[in-house]
Amino acid sequence: YGGIICQYEYNTTDMTATLRKVIVSDNTHDDKLVIPAELEADGKTYVVTAIADYALGYFFKKDFTSIELPGTLHSLGPNTIEISEHLKTVKIMGDIDNISPKAFWARLYTPVGPVDRSLDDFYCYSSFVPKLSPLAFNGQSSRFKSDDDIAVVDYYGEPYYVPRYFKFYWYDSENSIHQETRYQYYLIEHATLHVPAPLVESYKQTFPWNMFSNIVALTEEDYPAGINNLTPTLSQGEGVIFNLQGQRINALQKGLNIVEGQKIMLK
Repeated sequence: YGGIICQYEYNTTDMTATLRKVIVSDNTHDDKLVIPAELEADGKTYVVTAIADYALGYFFKKDFTSIELPGTLHSLGPNTIEISEHLKTVKIMGDIDNISPKAFWARLYTPVGPVDRSLDDFYCYSSFVPKLSPLAFNGQSSRFKSDDDIAVVDYYGEPYYVPRYFKFYWYDSENSIHQETRYQYYLIEHATLHVPAPLVESYKQTFPWNMFSNIVALTEEDYPAGINNLTPTLSQGEGVIFNLQGQRINALQKGLNIVEGQKIMLK
């Protein structure tokens, strides 16, 4: 009553937990949702490493303005978060390897017409540029190539194309059909992406991260207490690239890079 309930599934073998559902009381006034990195149950500590499909979709309060995901997540699956008309800020607090298609999605219409939903700020504290699906933000793909295509997505060995714009159809309360056109990245086309300073240029050169309208460096005020070092230990391995600050990156950036222990200069 008057609060937020998180339901988890526990794995007692590796002491991890998956967030299954978030239930919010109607008279809860909190407008920010923070998913903890760890939790206590029966005297034991579990690390939250996954979020189930729709856990932050159908069942949670629609007027949260900010959602913070823990840095212990390894990946984000489909339908991780529904972008509501009130949600303006999403934060991923640590390293995450992969963000799947439709991880962030939005309802395009209601019986009274199309709805406009978009983010203002997206924070990614990862020490490297995570793999981001071209369809992560409510993407629509097509099997047919056109002049508007901006990416090719491999679906089970077959190429699908991401058009710059897509059409959708909806029915109003009188069951009349309508057609609308949306820009593929309308959820983030006016949003600001906040990332560690040494990775700003890498994000600007990496699709589809560079579909954000603005990419800026995290400030000291953006770092919460307890997070003051995002630099991983340097290691060697095939295809692994680091910058001189020790952050792993997905693509060579201007200046010196460390590739498999060797310094590579990119002009």
